[in-house]
Amino acid sequence: GFDRPQENIEPEIVYASDVPDYIVSEYIEIQKKLYETLGPYNRYIHFIYSDIENSQNVLDRLSEVDYYWDKSESELPEQSCLSAAGLWDEPIDPYDTCILKLSHVLNPHGMKDYGASETTVKTATYSGYAHEYFHAYQRRWFYGENMTLPMWFIEGSSVLHQNIWLRDNWKTISSLQGLSFEEVEYEGMDLDRWYKQERAKFKPGGDCADYSLKIEIEYGGDIGTCHGYTIAFGTAYMAYLTSYQTA
Repeated sequence: GFDRPQENIEPEIVYASDVPDYIVSEYIEIQKKLYETLGPYNRYIHFIYSDIENSQNVLDRLSEVDYYWDKSESELPEQSCLSAAGLWDEPIDPYDTCILKLSHVLNPHGMKDYGASETTVKTATYSGYAHEYFHAYQRRWFYGENMTLPMWFIEGSSVLHQNIWLRDNWKTISSLQGLSFEEVEYEGMDLDRWYKQERAKFKPGGDCADYSLKIEIEYGGDIGTCHGYTIAFGTAYMAYLTSYQTA
């Protein structure tokens, strides 16, 4: 049943003992809303670890699902989303894992260091939850195979999803009640403005005018000066040329 939605699925979050309660409750709320949109798929586990002293339950669960990292180099895994576990079992016993450091959850991408508000930090965190679960959704269509799709589509469709999902659902999120769109807006939530800004980079005279989307077999094969713009923009441009349904 890994590759189809299941009934009565509850979000699984495994967290260090020093993780604040509000982070856990917010994750569960967002994940349940994502289930309503994409479907409740099983074997998706969200991990938050801090240090060895407080994270033993995280390490135990990672071992149970056969998540591998080189323990001779570090007792704690690297932060990694979206990671796979159990794929080397026979038969394979797949899990999707999102493994985050508590320091990152409290201050994603160092945003607070640059003056980001608590609201912006929350929206960025929720955006990340939507992004990574969409990757898990993508994987369910490639059960037992590699996703032989170009990176601009794999990442671009996930970015596009998080933007659309947040735009359509932010008013239903408990911690954002009573706020305006301007207060909660993060990155591409204003889809029209974001799309026009990104598209301008590829027009004559733009920074990326001579760049083209490369169809590479290997994930991460699309490397170039405008790589970052492309992974956010490519799928949106496909939808513009055709339709969101086609994309």
